[in-house]
Amino acid sequence: MKTLLTIGAAAFLIALLPGRTNGMRTSPLDVPPVVHNGIEYRAPHFKKDGRLNMGHVEAWDVKTNSLLWDTQVYAVQINPLIEEDVQWVFILTMRVGRGRLLVTNERGRNYELDLATGKVKWPHFYWVLLSGSGVLLGMRLVRTRRRSGATHPPDGSAAASRDDVDERGDE
Repeated sequence: MKTLLTIGAAAFLIALLPGRTNGMRTSPLDVPPVVHNGIEYRAPHFKKDGRLNMGHVEAWDVKTNSLLWDTQVYAVQINPLIEEDVQWVFILTMRVGRGRLLVTNERGRNYELDLATGKVKWPHFYWVLLSGSGVLLGMRLVRTRRRSGATHPPDGSAAASRDDVDERGDE
């Protein structure tokens, strides 16, 4: 009886978990390359070996066909409890405006990249050091490590210590 009750409780808990959907997403729309001042900006959805390349923009010199830079504009966090392909978010459009590359993804989020370096210029991310486990400021979570007191942006970029400048982002 105890085993039957345990199995029943386990089945009930499994039923409460978010189920995997069977919804297959359609292939992402191809993003036409943008050419500006001899540079071609591309947003390939997949790498040559077939692996995903979500959120990446590449700049190629038109004359030499050489890669100038490759920037990951945003990252997609995959929830292992949900079917992976329905969580994918690809770049939808690119255009040059205001002296920057304007990028929009499938969720409608907009980004601006520096044309020469590929550095994401907008949205601006500001890093603020507060005590505790972290603070959500603007659009990014700043995590703190209690032992050293350093902040660690989720993207793995350089950390700031308590003695560093409190504001991070666009110079």
